[in-house]
Amino acid sequence: PDALGAPGGDLPWGTLAGVDQEGCGYASALLNLSDSLNEVGASITQLNNLNAQVQGLSGAFDSACQTGCTACGLTCTSCPKTLRHRSSCDRDLPTANDLEACAAAGLVAFMNTVGWQ
Repeated sequence: PDALGAPGGDLPWGTLAGVDQEGCGYASALLNLSDSLNEVGASITQLNNLNAQVQGLSGAFDSACQTGCTACGLTCTSCPKTLRHRSSCDRDLPTANDLEACAAAGLVAFMNTVGWQ
């Protein structure tokens, strides 16, 4: 980010080749935050508006993961549950067989598109 916190460029993990443990951790953090907000929003009546927005974001995240999986020739209809663990991407096998890394790349590419600030 620049001095004001605005994106200074794209995050580097938006492709399978760019996904490393840090990129996997970033994707994991996004999903864990989304999951947490979904649970809180569903439990607290005053947060019903937040819940609807978070569910929309969760759906967008699932679509982004699906796009990443498709780019690798894999199939996932949502973000893999295993991607919630920050070290789930197998960097010993950084190939299109790594479902979590492919999904993470799709999620990061989505964040680069919508703006990650």
